[in-house]
Amino acid sequence: MQWRRWQIGRGKPSAERESGDVAAVLSCDCGARWTCQRERRGRVERCPRCGVEQFLLAASPLPPALPTRKQAAIDWEPQSPHAAKAESPGRAEPSTGPASKLAQQPQDHAPAPAERPDAGQSDAGSRRPIEEHWVEDDATARARWSVWSVRLIAAALAVLVGLTAWLSWEGYRRRTAAAVLEQATTRGTAALVEGDYLQAAAELERAAKAAAALPGDSAAERRATQLYLEAQAWSRLAATDLGDFWLSRAQPDAAANQAAWPDEFQRLFAGRVVVFDAWLRREYDPDAAQRLAAPADRPLLQMDWATLGPSARLQVTLSDDPCFAAVRPGQPQRFIFAVKLAGLRRREEVWTADTVPGSAVLLTQPEPLVRCGLPLDEDLRAQLAEQFKREAGS
Repeated sequence: MQWRRWQIGRGKPSAERESGDVAAVLSCDCGARWTCQRERRGRVERCPRCGVEQFLLAASPLPPALPTRKQAAIDWEPQSPHAAKAESPGRAEPSTGPASKLAQQPQDHAPAPAERPDAGQSDAGSRRPIEEHWVEDDATARARWSVWSVRLIAAALAVLVGLTAWLSWEGYRRRTAAAVLEQATTRGTAALVEGDYLQAAAELERAAKAAAALPGDSAAERRATQLYLEAQAWSRLAATDLGDFWLSRAQPDAAANQAAWPDEFQRLFAGRVVVFDAWLRREYDPDAAQRLAAPADRPLLQMDWATLGPSARLQVTLSDDPCFAAVRPGQPQRFIFAVKLAGLRRREEVWTADTVPGSAVLLTQPEPLVRCGLPLDEDLRAQLAEQFKREAGS
């Protein structure tokens, strides 16, 4: 606090400091007191009464310190003459001799107490507690504001540090996700072309997760997800062709073994994927709606695919999956897709192979289809490109 007051008064040197002379009062053991002026250098003074030498310090190069607010409040306290006499009843009136005048001169260079405008008014000493109480309240308020300022600054710094850390982590996460997406997509697509479907499914799953971590890039996420679903479907492809299975079972001399067909179907095709290239349509079929326990006023999704054996007919019932939402009533459309089979059941002379709801996936890559025996012509390429645009959005 003293340093602060010195800094406040630093640019305002007093007249005594400018002249270099500061009054000082010296006293001797013999009782003599005399006034002399301090100079820029110290010197030796002699007592005018007994002649004893005393050393006088040089004047301070620093400006005089400002009085504290509390000290100023106490110095400004008005006192009435009666209150002063009541406080010191046995004290004699000060003398007016030379020695008393010399003793009443200011000590060193301390400034005289300032006079307040209302110094002439007598409050019988009642202003002192009020001033001291005001000084204490002001100090408490300053301390309270200092504490809150520190808290606010600490909170702002914490928010700034947290925001900086989050932005750094978010940038690092996005860069890492973009690198993983590119690398995993390249590896997964190459494995899908080469026929390593398990490796392709693992890599494309990583690519789909990395694409999901990139906000605002929904096209990349759809492409990675579509490729992953295709690779997963190809990795679960049934080892036996569904048509070949039915033609080998539905022979006239094998009619007696029809009771074993569901078990054989369950062993070969349950949970496995079969690929279809067929036309889908929506029609109002009350018989099919009753058989499937569906509303009669709702058009059902039907597939123009059936295998007719010598003694029985096999048809596949599809669930209304989201990838078939483009099919409209009266507008058959071609689809090349993979779907997972559930089981085999019989109704009258027709056998029905049920599919797992939500398992249908549109195929967009030509290499696995060529490996399965489909001819790669212009119609197939156009159909796959249209399905890729529909599913992946590109």
